[in-house]
Amino acid sequence: MDRQEQKISTCGVADIRTAIRFLEEEYKWSSFRDYIGQGVFPELVMSDRLIVDVGGREEYREFVYEWLYDGVSEGYRETITA
Repeated sequence: MDRQEQKISTCGVADIRTAIRFLEEEYKWSSFRDYIGQGVFPELVMSDRLIVDVGGREEYREFVYEWLYDGVSEGYRETITA
């Protein structure tokens, strides 16, 4: 198994583009769109705290994309284990 296959198996995503499209356009039950400012249920998702913590909506989107491409980043691992 090469490095890219290991990354994909780690996060369980076989097709990154399909996963992003699914999150952004198709799966209405995910809170992802609420966190990036395209909310389906903004009255149910209190995203302000998370958005402040990660530095903004675009930074949150980039974090999710990075996770999809690379698995959980080292910085995030350090944050959740501290």
